[in-house]
Amino acid sequence: MKWTRPPRARLRPLAAVIMGVALFAALAMLRMSLQFSYEPSGPIGLTLTALMYLIPGAVVGLVASRIWWLCATIVGVVSAVVVWGDAYHQLRGVPFVSQARAVAFFAFVGIVGVFVGAAVTTALFRRPSSHFQ
Repeated sequence: MKWTRPPRARLRPLAAVIMGVALFAALAMLRMSLQFSYEPSGPIGLTLTALMYLIPGAVVGLVASRIWWLCATIVGVVSAVVVWGDAYHQLRGVPFVSQARAVAFFAFVGIVGVFVGAAVTTALFRRPSSHFQ
């Protein structure tokens, strides 16, 4: 008899990616509105930026238990698109090569940040696998 995954298990990675991206976008808007409301804005902005990546990563790690690393990478790349969309008006006069470097940096920070959040959550709340029972 062939083992198949239940239908809910197939939707968990998709749900994890959607929840991670939606949470990242909401936290990005919250960071932009709160950062410059308080003085000094530098430490507050850095803290909110770190949380903006780590919290969606934690959600991805909780929801997508088996392939959390792939879901975290997808959310990290999509977060680069969100950040680039927010910073596009500041990059208008910048040459294309510099814009590409900026987007690559945004993707790197996004992937690493979301990946760390997902890895920590997965390590802390790992559920035992049912394959070996």
